[in-house]
This record gives sequence, structure tokens and C-alpha cells, in this order.
Amino acid sequence: MKEQENLIKDRSPLEATTPMRQQRSLNILVIGDLVVDFCISIDTSRRRIATALRTEFDRLPRDWQFGTPVVSGFAAQAARAARQAGANISLSSVIPRPTPQLLVCFFDEVAADTKLMTVHRGQLSAQLIFTFRDGQLVIPRQGVQSFANTRIPASLDEFRAVVLDAGGKSQRASVLSSLAKACQGSAELPAIGVQGNCDWDALDLEMIDNPRCSLFIDQREALHIARLLTGATLPSRPIVAARTIKRKLKRARLVVMLDNSRVMFLEGRNPPVLLRTIAFDEAADRVRLLALTTIELAKGESTRQSLESAFAPAR
Repeated sequence: MKEQENLIKDRSPLEATTPMRQQRSLNILVIGDLVVDFCISIDTSRRRIATALRTEFDRLPRDWQFGTPVVSGFAAQAARAARQAGANISLSSVIPRPTPQLLVCFFDEVAADTKLMTVHRGQLSAQLIFTFRDGQLVIPRQGVQSFANTRIPASLDEFRAVVLDAGGKSQRASVLSSLAKACQGSAELPAIGVQGNCDWDALDLEMIDNPRCSLFIDQREALHIARLLTGATLPSRPIVAARTIKRKLKRARLVVMLDNSRVMFLEGRNPPVLLRTIAFDEAADRVRLLALTTIELAKGESTRQSLESAFAPAR
């Protein structure tokens, strides 16, 4: 166990370097949660399970099986996408002490520099995923994520791209404030991609007022954020919601993933632009689009070119 702790706490950029990594030139900082998924498949329906619970049955014979535990969460999904795109990855997340071997293997998988990781005593952030014939039931456990915030360095000069999920309401202000301070302490700003959520308010949006920053949300989130901003009922159209949000974002770019396999983006004072893309069936698809688009923006591509490059491999 002690060896695992030292691996997390003392690993330097040199120790995290592999021959493949030495050939790369784009450094990306990935900030967010690392979660381990424990999956259990049960050969029945959710309705049958609900009926058994309601009638207090204590046995329900069915076939079931465990899946292989998988490291997920925003940081894992973004890091894998960035790794495939050829980027050097630095990770900032909160992990337990002692550190599970599964996380250590993940760090090796993406050749991550872990010097910005926060190690805290507590339980592993994890979730049980029960898969039935007609859907899923997810039971999350926040674990050590509830005890500490992710670290953001005082300067972002060593990174050309930063992608992050600022977390829930209780920690978001602190994370976004640290990001704003890091931007002020940087000689040259990286491209920054931020994953939003449906409870973002005006203050959250104003804290990422930065021309190098892009906020990524889906259609449902856009509608709910617009309702919070206006105090009105849900807007009837996503474009109305997007314009409402963009006014608060000011200089930042807004990317909205729509339900009809399209992406809409707004930047500056230009009218909204719609692009046909893939269907976003899973959260990992959204994070992949965020990470790859931010990487392309860091290379100097336009927003349209960056989005098209990001979803082109998935066609």
C-alpha cells in the first residue's frame, strides 16, 4: 500500500514519461472526478424489481453477472480521448489513500503526470450500475470527492489546453475562482473547455468570461439554465435558451449538444451556427467532444473546424 501512495505522491513528469509520450507536444490539464464503475447485469426488468421490493419479496431468482470494474468519471473519459489524440496528460483529481491498484493502472494507461493529484483518506468515489433488460439503476458514492477540491496550479503556462468539470454547486465557485486566478497568472492563456450542468447560475457563467473558454452543455441543461436566469418557464426553443446564456457568458464560447444529432455554437456577437454531428448517446460521447474540440482550438483551428474534427472519427 505504501508503494502505491508513493507512486501517486512522488511521481514526477520524468517518471510519468514514456518513449511515446516524448514525441508529443501538446500538454493538456484534465481536471475532474475519477470514479470506478462496478456493473451488475440482472436478467429481469426494472418493473419486476420494483414489484418485488414493494411486495417485500426477499428472493427473486434470476441470472446475473458482475462486469469488470472500469475507471470512469469526467477526468477518465477526457484523459482517454486526449491520449488517443496524442496529447500529454496531467491529471488533477481527488483520490483515496491508500490508492487502489485499479487507479494506478489507469494512470499508466493514459501515461498521466499525477503531480497535481490530491490524495485524501476516505472511500473510493464509485458507483454501482445495475443493468436490467429495460434500463439501468445507478447508485453513486461520492467518496473522497466530498472532502477536498481538485487542484489548479497558479499558472497555466505549461499547458496549451485545459478541460474541466467544476463539479457540484458546493465546490463549483471555489474551482472556477481558482481557474480565474490561474488565468490571471498566465502569460499565455490555453484553450479551456468546461463541462456545465443544469444548475449553473449567472455567477457561475460570469466567472468564465474569457475568450479562450468554451462552455459545453446539452439541450436539457441549456433549457434549465435559461429558466434559472430568467425565472420563467422553460424556453420553448433551444436557440432562445442559448442566446440567454450567451449574454451572461459574454466573451466565452457556448457549445450546445442538441437532441437531433446537431451541435450549436455561439461565439462573439455572431449568430448561432448549427452543425450536423453524431448522436450523443452516452456521457462519454459528450466528454470526448469537449476534450477533442478543446485540443483542436488549442492548435489554432476555428470553432467550426474544431467541432468537425472532434466528431469526424466517430462517423
